[in-house]
Amino acid sequence: MRNLLMILGSVLLFPANLSAQAWAKDILASSIGYHDPEGKWEQFSGAFTIEVTSKDKPSFTREVIINLPQEYFELIETRGDDIKTYRIDKGAYAAKDSLTQARTLKLRDYHTYLYGLPMKLKDPGAQIDPKTERVIFHGKESIRMRVTYDPSVGSDTWYFYFNPENYALIAYQFYHNEAIGDGEYILLEELESVEGIKMPKIRSWYYNNDGSYIGTDELLSGRDSSNR
Repeated sequence: MRNLLMILGSVLLFPANLSAQAWAKDILASSIGYHDPEGKWEQFSGAFTIEVTSKDKPSFTREVIINLPQEYFELIETRGDDIKTYRIDKGAYAAKDSLTQARTLKLRDYHTYLYGLPMKLKDPGAQIDPKTERVIFHGKESIRMRVTYDPSVGSDTWYFYFNPENYALIAYQFYHNEAIGDGEYILLEELESVEGIKMPKIRSWYYNNDGSYIGTDELLSGRDSSNR
């Protein structure tokens, strides 16, 4: 039974008499109110340090700078003595080669999306299922929201899990092909405030198909980046 639950992503619906559907727009608004109570995300200008660990590779750090008003992104990755810098400034790349430019764009989109949740769910192209579900996800009572994207934005199917008491994000999950159960789920622990935004401090990644551990991102510190 335990293995079956792991394969299913450890999601159980509440019994019918305990289930409660709510409109996704209301859940999302409440979650944004929790994570971004002062409405600062659209003008976000901050920097934070992340330590990345995995089960089979040495840990490394990333210093991330995001300045949305100035359309600026910079990431400094340190792996031992190897230090790499990726930068986009108003669409201009610091690197000239196309491979590094593609890597820079991917890193920008990745960090802006994940650390900008749940606010990023209001971006154009997000198709939010209007109804949510009450579920138990990895032992926690949750409100689950399903999100897909316009083909021009992405093809993955996402599920977001919210604490039913304060609407904080507690996990998310994505599938490339939900029919075969691929993709990953990410469990969130603790919070770190960065320029008024409550961001997850610890994100632990696992494979959907067997629940095996992939790695952990820990947000070590945050600061203002307006005077970069």
